Amino acid sequence: MNTSSEGSGVPDATPLAEWFQSLPAARHVVWIGFVFACFQATLQTPYSVISTSTSANVFTALICGTVLVMAILFLRSSAIRVRRAEILVSAAVTCLGALSAWFSDTPGPSLIRVLVMIVPGLAGYWTARLLIDCSHSRKVLQWWFLALLVITLVCAAAGVAYSGKIHELIDSHWHPVGSRILLFQYAPLSMLGSESSSVVGLAIAVLGLSYGGLLIAGRYAGMESVVLIPVVLCLLVLCLSKRRSLRTAGLVFLLVAVLALGYIVRQNARNLAKEHQSVAYRVENVFFSLHIAAGHPWLGIGPLGPRGPHLKDYEVRYPYVTKKVFSQWTGQLRTSENTPLTLLVDFGLPFSILYLFSVLYLGWQLIRLSLLPAVRLKPHPMAVLLPLAGAFLHFNVTEGLYQPHISWFFHILLGLVLTLKDEAEAQRCG
Repeated sequence: MNTSSEGSGVPDATPLAEWFQSLPAARHVVWIGFVFACFQATLQTPYSVISTSTSANVFTALICGTVLVMAILFLRSSAIRVRRAEILVSAAVTCLGALSAWFSDTPGPSLIRVLVMIVPGLAGYWTARLLIDCSHSRKVLQWWFLALLVITLVCAAAGVAYSGKIHELIDSHWHPVGSRILLFQYAPLSMLGSESSSVVGLAIAVLGLSYGGLLIAGRYAGMESVVLIPVVLCLLVLCLSKRRSLRTAGLVFLLVAVLALGYIVRQNARNLAKEHQSVAYRVENVFFSLHIAAGHPWLGIGPLGPRGPHLKDYEVRYPYVTKKVFSQWTGQLRTSENTPLTLLVDFGLPFSILYLFSVLYLGWQLIRLSLLPAVRLKPHPMAVLLPLAGAFLHFNVTEGLYQPHISWFFHILLGLVLTLKDEAEAQRCG
């Protein structure tokens, strides 16, 4: 395997601009499509309503799918080693998703939702595998994600100033904005390993502003779940990193994050009330989701399938909500407000196990890479692991993977994992 700027044969020491100019024209075209897809997924601009029969974001999914087709048609790289398991898992989740929709009570809208959910995920993963195949391309991704993170933070601050809503200018809800901030932190985290003190300083400043964005959102929207995530990630750094500088930074940030979290929770204590919808609905859905899955274990009820009929023989378990109120909430939301549980209900056990196991396997590979003492990867695997872990934690209180723009970014980072693994193996063998 060629390990010197793998996809182009240009040595790692080559300046980034010179490397980019050396790429073939077809790869430039794919890069343009990729950059545009990321821009559109960040700002949801431009945007057009494709399907009026469902509220699904078909437009973004089609853009992501187009980039995937371009990558498959135009990219040829001897640097990547595509595994048969990757192809089989991609085909299996696609087939299981289509079958779940086809045999649901609403096959038409369900098939559209499967398209909107699965296509951006596959597109993000495979575009990253085919396009972002060397340290130079990951540096391009790093700087582009940094720009998108800054744009997101500026729009979030402007939204708060204008209406008090962090999502006012770029989305319909604050959850996807929180997910964007978490995923885009790949950029400043990967820059912490730079030899330039100015780049490291920029990374630290942007990380601080990112957490400030989460704090603002927490104050205005009760985002305790997202504010808590950096605390967990700091603990992960302290457990996995062997670099004294990273451990010290993690410890300092942990102290700041804990103090900030305490302030946010105190300011929004009403959202922690046991009978509050954001708490009661999620707790009760643990039991309700398992109830539905027990009756439809193989293909589920289809993506966002109607849940009302399944309430007839169900008894509410959580003592702080009545069946009448829970039924009203279920009719409005139609999800479990938890991605793993929603996947289980909508797509069944085989799909959920296959997909979640694949994600956890890639996460485990990043942990292993982070613990290898003699391997020098750019970026450090922790820069990929932390945003993915943060987003996955956030998905436990929201349906992030049902939102094509969030799924696109999440799977782009997943697509970097096996490329890093192959480079690490090449270094150890060489």
